[in-house]
Amino acid sequence: MVRLVRIEGAMKATGLSTSSLWVPGLLFCVFALEGTGRADSPPWTLWKPGDGFHIDVEYFPKPKANPPDAAEKIAYALHVIVMSEGTFEKTPCWKLGFVSPSPASKAVVPSRHQVWVRKDNGQPLTVYLDKKHLKGAVVSFEAESFVALFPVGVPLELPSRRGMTEIKSSRFMGSSGTLQLSTVDDAKEKQWEAVVSMPDQPEVVVRQTWIAGEKWWNHYERIRGGHKELVARRPGPTPVKDVPQKAIEVTKKEPETPKADLPGELEKDRFNLRKDPALAAGVNWTHAKPTVRDVLEQLASASGLTMTASEESILNLSLNQRVNLNDYPCWALMTKVAQANDFNGRWVKTPAGYRLEDASVEPFVLAFSREQILWTLTISLAVLFAASVLLVIVRRRRVKSSP
Repeated sequence: MVRLVRIEGAMKATGLSTSSLWVPGLLFCVFALEGTGRADSPPWTLWKPGDGFHIDVEYFPKPKANPPDAAEKIAYALHVIVMSEGTFEKTPCWKLGFVSPSPASKAVVPSRHQVWVRKDNGQPLTVYLDKKHLKGAVVSFEAESFVALFPVGVPLELPSRRGMTEIKSSRFMGSSGTLQLSTVDDAKEKQWEAVVSMPDQPEVVVRQTWIAGEKWWNHYERIRGGHKELVARRPGPTPVKDVPQKAIEVTKKEPETPKADLPGELEKDRFNLRKDPALAAGVNWTHAKPTVRDVLEQLASASGLTMTASEESILNLSLNQRVNLNDYPCWALMTKVAQANDFNGRWVKTPAGYRLEDASVEPFVLAFSREQILWTLTISLAVLFAASVLLVIVRRRRVKSSP
């Protein structure tokens, strides 16, 4: 990051005035910033609606025995989705969704969480659990705000702009406790740590590792009262030099078709659903004879989107077959459902997700183009105006001819 304060100090040390060199200094700043590019940009400035991040989570329940007989662990997948842009109390923000499609996570993450984050400085504004507004989940510590909810199994905490770029080690006081922030930088990554101390609650330590230029953290851990309860990481490719030759040959093959009792292989993306990152999430589900309603519920849980149907009769349609899915892509399952059991369906994008419609029922469409409609309106108004003028003239002549 280029700091104008340092440039100004260097000019004064050499006897040069800042006014005489403001143009070269400005050019230097521009070129320097272009050189650093997106690597120095805070992650929330890089987000776009639809961005998704797959996270592998390990939750360690606090052992009941002391010492514990065995280290228990619950592993599951978690999807973080940049759902949309919005405003909270007139402040522009991002809406982040946290949802887990893994059956193993139901006991740990039974509901969906949303965190609303300011677009200008990355500070959290509020938190929702499903559609319930969780007041008090975001705590203010002087100039900083922090998600101090610490829900079991869900890593909701994020650093602000100051925490990412300015603070090396600072303590912030609040009415509810203290917040200690610290960062350690090197050329490729940033280590960020937050320590939250609140009355009558165990101290919580949150650590994250951010790779320069990435939109989400690479590694996360949460320690509550000295017990490491949550570890999460974004899966990445294994370096080629560390992979045996046989494994490299296997990775070059085409990926296997997900195992399912649905007929056929992955079909063509008829509805261009694969372009939506949220629909890349996998569905893990088994059902003897599901209905469309059952499938839509699983799609909504896996993708974090709202899945609806245009008619109640569509929801009650049965697939008439057993479904056994193992990390089956949402977009592929949606394609199957749209044509399963002789149903001729189509998917329509909605502001919150997708709607399944009957393709045999054509929507009402005007038979005229926009230009034809505008031209017809223009002629009609012209005729109406001419008729009004003619009526005025006729009335004036009648008034003049009357005795």
